[in-house]
Amino acid sequence: MTDPTPVTAPAAPTDPAPPAPTGVAPQADPVAPSPDPVAADPAKPLKTDWTPEEATTVIAELRRENASWRTKYQQAEPIVKAHEQAQEAAKSEVQRVTDQLDTAQKTIAELTREAVAAKYGVPAEDYDFLGSGTREEMEAKGERYRARFGSAPAPTPPPSDRPVEGLRPGASPTPPAPPDTSYPADWRPRGLPERS
Repeated sequence: MTDPTPVTAPAAPTDPAPPAPTGVAPQADPVAPSPDPVAADPAKPLKTDWTPEEATTVIAELRRENASWRTKYQQAEPIVKAHEQAQEAAKSEVQRVTDQLDTAQKTIAELTREAVAAKYGVPAEDYDFLGSGTREEMEAKGERYRARFGSAPAPTPPPSDRPVEGLRPGASPTPPAPPDTSYPADWRPRGLPERS
């Protein structure tokens, strides 16, 4: 059985470039990749009959190229990770600011709706009538609401049974005055001035 994927021999093997020092951007590979033989000459048949020596040479070249790419990857990996962390930090900062902006806009919309509702006498259960949008749109809806339902004052809430400190029932008489516990004037020793 023959392998359907063609195998081509690369150009003459060369030694890979020595690895660049850490922290320095890797230089371009001095060994230019071999041109694709199919793209260069599509009419030329691919080589499929390899001798053991040719296969060994091609395998050795592929191993050197693989080692070169591993070295480049190891040099680039910390740079890529640092870049990804910086992007994530920037994204989280942007996300935090966006969340704050959304919260502020919602708060402004709620306060605007409450102000318009108070101005046109719209009760809390009818806030949905005002909807959302600009203040002018909400005021137009508030004006329609007042024209339709009138500006009847809000009903007073029912009385509360909760006691209020210092509150007396209306039918209670005025409490008696506290008894006078001061010293009588004739008990004061003579010669002392009177207190005012």
